[in-house]
Amino acid sequence: MATATANIQARVAPEFKQELILAAEMEGLSLTDYLVRNLGACVKKTLQRDQIWKLNRSDSEKLVDALMGDARDIPALKSAAQRYKDSGIQ
Repeated sequence: MATATANIQARVAPEFKQELILAAEMEGLSLTDYLVRNLGACVKKTLQRDQIWKLNRSDSEKLVDALMGDARDIPALKSAAQRYKDSGIQ
């Protein structure tokens, strides 16, 4: 059973194309295989970066304080709890 593929085209400067060809040859790959391998790594990195939370020290401390603190001290939570009680939802 054949694997379905899609075609992608890109316009690049002739000098850049020659650099790509040279790099592919250095890796012992066809230009297509070289591009797919390297672009695949870039895509994965980009997608993973968006899935990871990066907190600076101040943000980390605020998060820990919020998680460890008493939820009853949060005004918005108190208000939400009161609205829930008032709604009569069981």
